[in-house]
Order: sequence, then C-alpha cells, then structure tokens
Amino acid sequence: MRKMKKHAAILGVAVLFLAVCTVAFGITAGREYSRCIANCTNTKAACKVACVDDCKDLCNNVTSCVTPCVDNCKTTTCNVAYDECHDMCQAIKNGGSPTEP
Repeated sequence: MRKMKKHAAILGVAVLFLAVCTVAFGITAGREYSRCIANCTNTKAACKVACVDDCKDLCNNVTSCVTPCVDNCKTTTCNVAYDECHDMCQAIKNGGSPTEP
C-alpha cells in the first residue's frame, strides 16, 4: 500500500512538472498537446505495471487477493491520475493555464 501511495505521489509530481514545463516553454500548442497526451498515456501504462507489482507483493501473489487489488489500484490511482493529466493537456491545447478553474 505504501508503494502505491509513493507511485501516486511520483505520478502527480511528474504530471505537474510536465504541465509547468510545457506552459513555460510555450512551443506550439498542438505539438505540446500531443506530447502531453503521450506522456499521460505512458504514465498510465507505467502505473498499471506498478499496480500489478505492488499488489503481488502485498498479497503474497495470491490470485484471489491480487486481482481485486489491481483493479482497485488502476481505478483509484492510475485512472484518476490520467484524468487529471488529460485535463492539464486540454488546458494547454485550449491556451489556458492548467491551474485555472
């Protein structure tokens, strides 16, 4: 469980760093949007792998425990982080700041 929180924190920092960098550099919005989405997708994929690894460790590789653990991790950590990342990418695409409401 501690590893999942650590991974979520790392993902959050990475997403915020990505958003700040892309806005700060101000290169073409379309290109930055594509890169941003690609980074969100790659981060989500890495998160899913981390979920499997963490749940296997947490559940001592017992399938009846691992499967629901992985599903929960993907839903509550990876999907939420991806949605937040995607929202920041949309802000970049629309010319706004990711910190605007």
